[in-house]
Amino acid sequence: MPIKGIHIQGSKLADGSRRYYYYAWRGGPHFWTTDHTRIDTSRKRLPTEFMAAYETACQRAREQAPAHPEEGSYDHYLSRYRQESKRFLKLSEEKRRTRTRYLAKWSDMKIGKTSPQKVGRLTIQVFDNLEIVTYLNRFREEHWAETPSAADEATSALSQFLIWLKSIGKLTNNYARNLEPMYERPDTNQIWEVDQREAFLKDAPWQIRHAFLLALYTGQRRGDLISMSLTAVKPHHIIIKTGKSKGKKTAIVPITPQLRDLLNEIEAKRSEFAVQPSTVLFSSSGTPWTTEGFKSSFERHRKRIGLASRKTDPTFHDLRKTAATWYVIKQQDYPDILTDKVLVDMFTWSHDELDKMKRVYVNDDAVIRALTEHKRNQNL
Repeated sequence: MPIKGIHIQGSKLADGSRRYYYYAWRGGPHFWTTDHTRIDTSRKRLPTEFMAAYETACQRAREQAPAHPEEGSYDHYLSRYRQESKRFLKLSEEKRRTRTRYLAKWSDMKIGKTSPQKVGRLTIQVFDNLEIVTYLNRFREEHWAETPSAADEATSALSQFLIWLKSIGKLTNNYARNLEPMYERPDTNQIWEVDQREAFLKDAPWQIRHAFLLALYTGQRRGDLISMSLTAVKPHHIIIKTGKSKGKKTAIVPITPQLRDLLNEIEAKRSEFAVQPSTVLFSSSGTPWTTEGFKSSFERHRKRIGLASRKTDPTFHDLRKTAATWYVIKQQDYPDILTDKVLVDMFTWSHDELDKMKRVYVNDDAVIRALTEHKRNQNL
């Protein structure tokens, strides 16, 4: 039987072909992906595996959905938000899943002094009371005190939900918008020092090691790295349409000898799997990384070696700054090869932004230290 209501989104890949994502309904769970060819879901006969995946996704959605939320409650409007908010539906699948997870967590927040109740079951108007700020701050401290950046992401998710509620006339205020951020950005641009890199790579699982080095050698952002398809790798360059620009900018990364060796190492590991992944990076099971899967694996190793306890400890995002520092140093050695044009193409900076972005991403003290190290050891 044909299935009604399946939502299909297409995206253009780096090689010009298209990839299709299938959702149980608009705003619903993703359950299938095809490259090049779009499945006609109006057909009477559909692939058995496709049908099984659809049924599994629907069943999981039913299990995770609140049991008959009261009309007018937080859970009721959360369900409507996921189906009706145009801004929410425009988000990528990964971002929708992340936002839904945060909003579902807020549903567990308890309100009341004598007999506290979960906010998910209460009328949405509780968010129009200034007293809600006390509960919001307390809940953030209880659940995200050790991960301030996650606390701010959760607050942003709630704020976007409340903005939608205001737009449909259900709320007057958005008290989440003015909550003080919990995450404090460091005053300086951190980079991965040589000893920190060595400590991280010493016992890193191969899949984490590959991602770390690919970020270090290319200077690209996490999302672009884990979604990078094999077709992005050309004979002498890696060419990527960047996610932050929504595909409007293209990074052109020269394949240096170090990067070539890494790509060969990754290719050798890829050959071990019966079904070979279509992305450059992949997990230990041989499947493409998800954003959450990679983040948790990377952070688990960073914590294990003691590089995640202080605000000054470098993060995955700091690998971009480290790469910028490294290439600025190399530019002094090879000015005719590593020109400003190469850096513009690699980091997707405009020519006007180049000098400014060098100041933003490159730590002067780090350059001096790295230059000293460079004189002692030509291979950083």
